Amino acid sequence: MTPGPYSHPPITEAVIELRLVEAVDPRLVEKVSDALAVHYPRLQILDNHELEIRPTGFPFASRSVGHIYRRASDAQTEIMVVSVNNFAVAQLPDYPSWEVFIERFRRDWEAWRHIMNVQRLGRIGVRYINRIDIPTDSHLIQEKDYLNTFINMPDSFGNEYRYALQVSFPCPAIGGMVLVNSGVVPSPLEGHVSILLDIDISKDHSLPMRESEFFNLLNEFRNEKNRVFEACLTQKQKDTFK
Repeated sequence: MTPGPYSHPPITEAVIELRLVEAVDPRLVEKVSDALAVHYPRLQILDNHELEIRPTGFPFASRSVGHIYRRASDAQTEIMVVSVNNFAVAQLPDYPSWEVFIERFRRDWEAWRHIMNVQRLGRIGVRYINRIDIPTDSHLIQEKDYLNTFINMPDSFGNEYRYALQVSFPCPAIGGMVLVNSGVVPSPLEGHVSILLDIDISKDHSLPMRESEFFNLLNEFRNEKNRVFEACLTQKQKDTFK
């Protein structure tokens, strides 16, 4: 396992998701689920509905488009989700490394691709959700001490407020987009304030289908995710992950 830059990264969920241009046969989705059952024995089947806008009468109608198969490892830290229009692999804590995660994705992707015979992708996305836990120590927490993405709030508001920030911007290195969500969220740790840092990098055009180009692109996604993550953190916060 190749070590990352931090020994204690704050990753709470990592996801690689593929979305399809056209929905596939629901029977193929079940085959993918069955093929990966050996790796993900825990199964949850959900109804998959989409809203249809009608020109007259009641504006919305819901129609079934098969099922969503959500499979998990026994420890429920490794997740796979497949439906008629998407395929995703996720990792919950403890996050091992990109090298381990991408190899698990490759294993599952090969089974999915073989069964689905997908010809075109509509979107590739890599998302990392981080939770940064900061001890309060009875003093006022200033997000600017830890993140370079924050909202200025008057000190008179105290230390118990919540906020949400969202920003999106182009990512020229991959020809895609970056979406960053950040905000103060309830902390699961007593005596702490938690800050969410959610980084979603995506591309929805000129998507490669050849295996080497596809995985080269995913590695570029990872590099850009790391770049954005580093840019969002102050040095004070980076030092806490080492």
